[in-house]
Amino acid sequence: ERRLLLTTYTVTTTADAELSAPLVFVDFVGSIGGNAFGRSIAGRIAVVSTSAQSSVGLWVSVIARAGGLGLIVLSDNPRLAAPQDSPFPVLLTSPVALRRVLGTPLPVPTGGTSAVPLDLEVKLSVKAPPVSVGGLNILADIPGRVSGGPLILVAAPYDASPAVHYLDYAQGSEAASATAVLVGAASQLRRAPLDAEVLLVSVGSMSQDAAGLKSALRGLSAEQARRLVALVWVPSGLGRPVNIRSDPAEAKEPIGSFRVAGRVANALGARSGVQLFSQLPRALAATDRRAPTLEVTSFASEETMPSIDALDLSGRALLTLLAYVSEHPEALK
Repeated sequence: ERRLLLTTYTVTTTADAELSAPLVFVDFVGSIGGNAFGRSIAGRIAVVSTSAQSSVGLWVSVIARAGGLGLIVLSDNPRLAAPQDSPFPVLLTSPVALRRVLGTPLPVPTGGTSAVPLDLEVKLSVKAPPVSVGGLNILADIPGRVSGGPLILVAAPYDASPAVHYLDYAQGSEAASATAVLVGAASQLRRAPLDAEVLLVSVGSMSQDAAGLKSALRGLSAEQARRLVALVWVPSGLGRPVNIRSDPAEAKEPIGSFRVAGRVANALGARSGVQLFSQLPRALAATDRRAPTLEVTSFASEETMPSIDALDLSGRALLTLLAYVSEHPEALK
C-alpha cells in the first residue's frame, strides 16, 4: 500500500535545546568554512572568545559547518547577542563565569588557528517559551519488497533553509530543487522497490527549529521507529558536485555512516565528508528517535539556475545511497 499523507506540527523556538557533549576550545576563525579545524569540532560544543557583535554570527556559521552541536561564546560585552536564526543553541557568558562553573582554567587565546578538545563533557540546557507554527508535511510511504524490513526516512525542505549562511545562496531554488529530487526518487522507487521501506517527506518550517522534520519523526509508529535504520536529508539538488555527508558523531572513526558515505561517494565518483549543520542529530534527540544520519547535498551560487543534469546527479546519488543502505543496513551499526 502506498500512502500520501498530510500532517500538522508545533514547534518551540530555536533557542530550546537539551544536549550533552564534550567541549572543544576554538581559537580564531582561521578559514571561512572552518576547514582549518578538520574534524576536531564535529560532535562537540565549541567554546570561543569574542568581543565584536558581528563576529557571533560568523562563529555560528563556522562551528555549524564544522559539525559542532552547540556554541559557548565568552565575552565581557553586555551588549553581545546571539543571532536569532542559529541552527544550534548558543550560550553567551563571561570567561570568569565559565571557569567557575567548570572548575578548571581555559586555554588562553593566542590568535592562532587551533581547536583544542577539553577533557570535559557538559550538559547544555536552553529553555524557551513554546511557539506554535502552522504547516504541512507531505509524505509518500513506499513499502519494501519484504514486509517488516528496514525503514529509511528521507526528508527534503520545501521552504527556507535553516542554515546560517555567510554566502548568498539562492534559498528558494535550493528548496525547490530538493523537492524535485525527492519526487523523482519516489517515482523510481515505486517502479523498483528496495529491500527497505522508504518514507519520503517534504517538510516545512525547517527554519523554526526543524519543525517539519520533528513532526515527521514523531509521526513514526513504535514499530516504524524500531525499524528505522537511517535518516537521510536532501537540502538541495541545485549544484554540483554532489556530496555524501555522514553523521557528525561518527566523524572521528571510519565506522557507521562515515564509512557508508565514503563507499557510496567512491562508487559515484562524488565527494564525502561530515554534515555541515546539526539539525538532524538534534531533531532525532528531541523526538527520542535513534538512527544514524546522512546527507545528500550540493551547493550553488545565487546565479545558478536549476538544471536537469544537476537534478539527475543528485537523484542518482540519493537512489544509490538508499540501495546500499537497504542491502547493507548492518553497515550503519
